[in-house]
Amino acid sequence: MFENLLQIVTGERSTVTSSEQVKTTAEEHKVVKSKFMHDIQALKDVGYSLVAGEAIVLDLKSALELMPRDRKRVDAYKSLANYLNKEFDCTLYVTSQKTKIKEDK
Repeated sequence: MFENLLQIVTGERSTVTSSEQVKTTAEEHKVVKSKFMHDIQALKDVGYSLVAGEAIVLDLKSALELMPRDRKRVDAYKSLANYLNKEFDCTLYVTSQKTKIKEDK
């Protein structure tokens, strides 16, 4: 007990007030509740590095496997593409059979 008091007095150990605990807890919840955290982690796990200027091209089927959505359409990834473009300066293209460019005309 006296060792703990001595560590607090000498500065080796710090005490935390209840208001500081609330602030850190609120900040942690912001990070955990990030809308795209799982999507970005899934892209990194597959091997995409989110660096400036990178273009990530996925077909709809593989995008749904990596980052599941309730709405199984290309436009479900529009907000993620906007976020990646804004924050990481990289571009996400999700294509489907309807949106693919036909080269064999």
